[in-house]
Amino acid sequence: TSNSYHSISKEEYATLELRLNQINDYFTSKGFDEVWLVVAPNPARILQTEGKTPNRLFDFLTNSKSLQLKFINLVPILSTQAAQHFFRSDSHWNQQGAALYREVINQELIHLK
Repeated sequence: TSNSYHSISKEEYATLELRLNQINDYFTSKGFDEVWLVVAPNPARILQTEGKTPNRLFDFLTNSKSLQLKFINLVPILSTQAAQHFFRSDSHWNQQGAALYREVINQELIHLK
């Protein structure tokens, strides 16, 4: 998809899922125990500055029953006090946003033990 508001068809979701499962299969065949996917949501998606309804990509990846790799959805945590997690001058996370990302990943890693 090109952005958070680009409409995604059922066929595109199916193709995406197929390709992600192929990526998962490749890396697990090379000896990796798990493959994780994190899609960094842009601030327009989190702050909802466009006045549009975002596509369902994050929901799809979170709720798919046949997606083999682990999807880590950052939308919920970045949406909490959203304006504090991005630089005002560009579309990157600030230090607080990066710290939240690190915290989420660290929690996932702790569960692997």
